[in-house]
Amino acid sequence: YLGKLGIHANWRTYDSQLKPGGQSGPSLFFASHSLNECAMDIRDEVEKYLPNYDYLFISYNEDFEGNDNVAYFKALGNRLTKHFTITHTFDKITGKRRLIGVK
Repeated sequence: YLGKLGIHANWRTYDSQLKPGGQSGPSLFFASHSLNECAMDIRDEVEKYLPNYDYLFISYNEDFEGNDNVAYFKALGNRLTKHFTITHTFDKITGKRRLIGVK
């Protein structure tokens, strides 16, 4: 879709490389209902790389398999405030929550 609009994007996945490098523009960490479904040890590993990005967009559910994601992502946002301006959003219609970080 982005290519059809003339927008060039490089995609990185957890399996390939979480640390951005070599790109010519700003970097975005995008997780749409994926990070909130990971085990805590994976979340801890991913968190180490988040300060390397220019922007964060993390969409999550209120809870997943007994994990209180609201509390987790609020705490994550607090830990990231030295690197980003953090905003938390909640869409009352869909019930979706987001953590947005901007350097």
